[in-house]
Amino acid sequence: MEGHDMVRTSLIMGMAAMAIAATPALAGSKSAFPASIAPQYADLSSPEGSASRQTPCQCRFNGQYFQQGDQVCIRGQMAQCGMYLNNTSWKFSKTPCPIARADSPYQLQ
Repeated sequence: MEGHDMVRTSLIMGMAAMAIAATPALAGSKSAFPASIAPQYADLSSPEGSASRQTPCQCRFNGQYFQQGDQVCIRGQMAQCGMYLNNTSWKFSKTPCPIARADSPYQLQ
């Protein structure tokens, strides 16, 4: 039991030392961080720093870019470019792709 008591005492002393060390920083200053490591925040009060600017969001397929709302045939299914959780993504429908028929001697039977 003596080893267990030593571990517990060391743990309590370590926690007390951390609490004492943190108290002056929290009590008397504006920030608990020194200026050199204080977190930097973006200025969201101006259009330059906010998400209010409309950036062109596009979907990509087969090396080409498509605008939101564009429909494309991907793997035999129609897909529409749109937003999902702040990212562009293809939304697939159950509609198969339209097939252009050309009269050819190589038609499948």
